Amino acid sequence: MKTIRTFFAIPLPDQIIFEMFRIQSNFSKYDVPIKWVNPDNMHITMKFLGKTDRELLDKTNKELINRFKEFTNFKLQLSYNGYFPSKGKPRVLWTGMKEIPRQMKQVFYFLNSYFTKYSYDESGRKLSPHITQARIKGKIEKDLIGKFKSFQVEPLEFNVNKIVWFESTHINNILTYVPLREFLLGDNKQQ
Repeated sequence: MKTIRTFFAIPLPDQIIFEMFRIQSNFSKYDVPIKWVNPDNMHITMKFLGKTDRELLDKTNKELINRFKEFTNFKLQLSYNGYFPSKGKPRVLWTGMKEIPRQMKQVFYFLNSYFTKYSYDESGRKLSPHITQARIKGKIEKDLIGKFKSFQVEPLEFNVNKIVWFESTHINNILTYVPLREFLLGDNKQQ
């Protein structure tokens, strides 16, 4: 059994990636132990599976195509910056969404429920849509964290019409997210 590391996510349109890059550019000038996420890898995670049997992709493909047709497109809007954890030593800087649409919650709960039959259980996990901007690798001044959190995010809105099943792998020692399957929301033609 060959396993790969996989997750389901919402890919980001170019205008959103550009805004993430603009935010990063304002803070990457500081000499601090922060690893900024490559804009090509930015996404909004919907379900992390981790170790996945490659055969599961083909085994579930037809059913997932049909199930995702039952969901409608939805809109997300960038709103603010934040960090995890909110108490104690921050480890992740991120940009969040203004609100969580009902349709997004439906997709999230479907994925959690669907994969329990394949022994993936995250029933206690809450939906917290965000775009990871950076991982903090050492001590960082609270003042910089405050500046990041209060930095003005352009309130860009974008349409979500597909969910992508990605593989997380290293290519030439660079972390890369490779799209394995795309699932269109609604009755659009599958690609």
